[in-house]
Amino acid sequence: MRELELKFSLPLSLQDALAREATPETVERVWSRYLDTPDGALARGRTAVRVRRKGDTWLQTVKADHGDHFERFEWERPIAGPEPERDALPPEDTAPGALAHRTFGQWRPLFETDFERRARVVEPAPGLAVEIAQDVGELRCGERREPIREVELECLRGSRVAFFEWARDWATRTQACLLLPTKNERGLRLAARLPLAPSPVTAAAVAPPADAPVGEAAAAVLRASIGHACANIEPVLASDHPEGPHQLRVALRRLRAALRFFALREADARWGTVDDEARALADAAGRVRDLDVFESGALALLRERFPGDAAVETLSRAVVDARDAARMDLRRAVSGPATTRFVLGALALAEGLAAAAGDAPEGASHDAAHGAPSDLPTEALDDASLALPLPLRAPYAAFARARVHALLVRVRRRARRARDDEGWHRTRLAVKTLRYAIESARGALPHGADAARASSLLARWQDRLGAGQDLASARDVAADALSRPGVPTEAAVRALALIDGWRAFAAPHDPETGRHARRTQRALRAALRDAAPAPARQDERDDDGPGTPPTP
Repeated sequence: MRELELKFSLPLSLQDALAREATPETVERVWSRYLDTPDGALARGRTAVRVRRKGDTWLQTVKADHGDHFERFEWERPIAGPEPERDALPPEDTAPGALAHRTFGQWRPLFETDFERRARVVEPAPGLAVEIAQDVGELRCGERREPIREVELECLRGSRVAFFEWARDWATRTQACLLLPTKNERGLRLAARLPLAPSPVTAAAVAPPADAPVGEAAAAVLRASIGHACANIEPVLASDHPEGPHQLRVALRRLRAALRFFALREADARWGTVDDEARALADAAGRVRDLDVFESGALALLRERFPGDAAVETLSRAVVDARDAARMDLRRAVSGPATTRFVLGALALAEGLAAAAGDAPEGASHDAAHGAPSDLPTEALDDASLALPLPLRAPYAAFARARVHALLVRVRRRARRARDDEGWHRTRLAVKTLRYAIESARGALPHGADAARASSLLARWQDRLGAGQDLASARDVAADALSRPGVPTEAAVRALALIDGWRAFAAPHDPETGRHARRTQRALRAALRDAAPAPARQDERDDDGPGTPPTP
């Protein structure tokens, strides 16, 4: 009832490479008709129903997506002919089955697919069987057509860990690139049941239960961040909406924050590679986001204050050109093989955490389960790096509370020591990491702790500190845009002078910053209750000493 599948685009180079494989393959014509109610009830329920003809066989399939991009509910049964049959529906005690039974009499044809499938089954490792299927054909909705050229890898037998590890190696070898939209999603767009450009997606709440093993909790949080990033790849590729790059960067920052929250870099060097890849992709998204923020903020104000000014208009054109170039760089990055390797590599490691949490002997640590060095540094629990062996099978509650404790200590230290823009910027990074941690740990915090209020307090504090950071970075963003070829030097110099003047008068030092920080921390202690540590000693060392990984 569960289908674990990956899709990749099929350029001629990959098609030729697959044709050279020695494994025998089957070739068949596959025709499918997808159905829905006139008001789109199935699409709203993230459910697809199709009737498919393969050779002389008719099949009825119900699929449902519940947030996992790669694993879906699937119920497929043979039927007598092209008309759907109620007896072939999933049981009514499943959510997709209940929806299918309720709407059965209202289904109407919506679109069709017609393609040639070349399929082979490989067994690349003991216990693992994978079907590799090439589909070449078209989607049809009335007179509208769209080509189908894709490769599907479906796990027929084996663990998620083994499947994602093999798929990562296969994609690396073939330079394959993930194709995230399903045939159903593409057909719904062709039938005007979905927007042509998918909307950016915000993060979904994930809070592992207190009694979950740490390894399973870590896997759940990491899967959610990877899924959030994948959900925003299509919005980045298909639209200029500024929220797409922003949400992609947020997803990658959440992923990097989770790596630190669970001390994964210290436990296994492979997570360091994932972290570096996530940072590079986040930087590419950040360049687009910074230019969007500058255009809607500082540049808009300058255009209002100096209407028609030649230097400001030059700056405006330079920002547009720079953002267009940055957006193209981001699109090349997210659609390329490097991002595919990053996604599949991160998923393989995340699945490994969950599997090891169930397989490792009681008390076994992450370094024992994964062969990482055993001489990891041991730090006090109030050190935010918490570079300890990861107790995969320990209950999440104690682990999460210790991490939240440590991050609260770090926020307090940085706020106490902040004296300038750089100090408050570092405080903001710590506040953001703590907010992400509390959102992931809210199911494990002590009874009476108000995680929602704590998260809201931190979000407002982060926004307040972020306004100053946007102001501080405005000149760098403008200077980078104005450094592009063809920008007149005189206009660039005047534009930067205007920005310097605006920065000097727009936001003088706010004497309330420190007092606001202290008020927020008092409110945080009240919201978190037993999860909040006692006030730190003045002689506690800073957590950013030698050996501590940088904050995302």
